[in-house]
Amino acid sequence: MLARGGSDTIRLGRMHEGEILAYPLAFRNASQRVTLVREVERTCGCTTLEYENQPLMPGERRQITLRFDARGEWGWQLKLLRLYLNDGQEPLRLYVEADIE
Repeated sequence: MLARGGSDTIRLGRMHEGEILAYPLAFRNASQRVTLVREVERTCGCTTLEYENQPLMPGERRQITLRFDARGEWGWQLKLLRLYLNDGQEPLRLYVEADIE
């Protein structure tokens, strides 16, 4: 589950070059305010987040999907996604790790 503070690492393990993986994640608003993902910044086009860009009420949980596209990737990979929320605080950091053969 993605949470405020620090970072989370998703370890996808071994993948084959050309493989595309969809990984479900839980996203929960642990604050007392309505939260909205304002922007997603990524270090590589091989990672994307699919999510419903609607306000998340306090305590509400929603599933998002991380997609990792291993086409053209080889060896150990570490990618970073930053999720900027409407509260203006530091972004959530999500690291994605995979070993592509």
